[in-house]
Amino acid sequence: MRPAYAPTPDVKANYSENGEKLSELPPEFAYSTQYYVDRMIGFLRDERDGERPFFAYLSFTAPHWPLQAPDDAIARQRGRYDQGYDRLAEERLARQKRLGLLPETATRSSRSPKERPWEELNQDERRVEIRAMEIYAAMIDELDRHTGRLVDFLEASEQLDNTLILFLSDNGPEGHDLDETWPMEAFPDIRRTIDAVHDFSFEAMGRPGSYVLYGANWANAGSPAFRLHKAFPTEGGSRVAAFMRYPRLIESARIESQFVYVTDVTPTLLEIAGVEHPALRSDGDVIEAPVGQSFIPLVAGRAAAPDEPRTVAQELLGKRAVRSGNWKLLHMPAPYGTGNWQLFNLAEDLGETEDVASRYPDRVRSLSEEWESYVRENGVIIPDWVSGD
Repeated sequence: MRPAYAPTPDVKANYSENGEKLSELPPEFAYSTQYYVDRMIGFLRDERDGERPFFAYLSFTAPHWPLQAPDDAIARQRGRYDQGYDRLAEERLARQKRLGLLPETATRSSRSPKERPWEELNQDERRVEIRAMEIYAAMIDELDRHTGRLVDFLEASEQLDNTLILFLSDNGPEGHDLDETWPMEAFPDIRRTIDAVHDFSFEAMGRPGSYVLYGANWANAGSPAFRLHKAFPTEGGSRVAAFMRYPRLIESARIESQFVYVTDVTPTLLEIAGVEHPALRSDGDVIEAPVGQSFIPLVAGRAAAPDEPRTVAQELLGKRAVRSGNWKLLHMPAPYGTGNWQLFNLAEDLGETEDVASRYPDRVRSLSEEWESYVRENGVIIPDWVSGD
């Protein structure tokens, strides 16, 4: 039960049940993904009134670092990534184009300062990189396998076609290494604890007590057309995989390219459930209204492209962005940015490679004003140092 960021060796992960922190894991807990699904199925089968609707939220720990997976799950991935991350990136880029997830004009994004061509690695470095990816893939495979058990249960209990299933990741691929994640100068207690109590040997990789991150090279292969990864407001860090299944509303499978934001999830689920948000009621209590917008008309095929582009601002660990339609304003420190606002046209430049701020100063000005409005409305405080860069 050791957490990923304990300041002392005796700290345990904050697992709780019904509001009570656990001193030890239940005997049936073999792996978090397995146990979460077991409990969800148990609730839907044994504890829920079958006539009432339910909301079930599965917030999986996998594939978060430190990367660990069951031995048999890792074994199933052996040899699949021996050709390296550059080959994998090219294969995935081509496949995403064939599937219609990317336009034919998409190219592989530029490398981050932490990325190295596969051909420059020696055999020992390649061996470690391959094993890290095998472990990560094993964690994804376990998530897929156990989620499938939940879907099978819903189907067997004749609930599947009356259940809305929404899946999304909370960020792009994780691309940091240990020094970026827990620099000694910023997190001395946590870093000392990590270094002291974990086994960093090759043989231990993926086992309990190991501490593995799969890094920027594989992160790029995971999202090959987009720049950078988790903790950056670039497309590589903020554009995520997501899908929705609800046969009562969605007649046939399709890919939707209109912009949807995470704040839209709550109003969407409320609309599906026919529930009014408390902030919209006149019961005397002041509750902040949701800031998103329902995407039910979009997935139902009833929404046309908006007349005016939607503008969304965001800040993450001191790095910030404003998006309006296909225009994106970015502010990041060197070596990832210039320390000033940069402007990119995503319609022509998915990889955010060409800064066109000097060609469109009026657009930079208007989007930076949107950022200032966002700061005032949300009380944003920019830290005096940028984490995770």
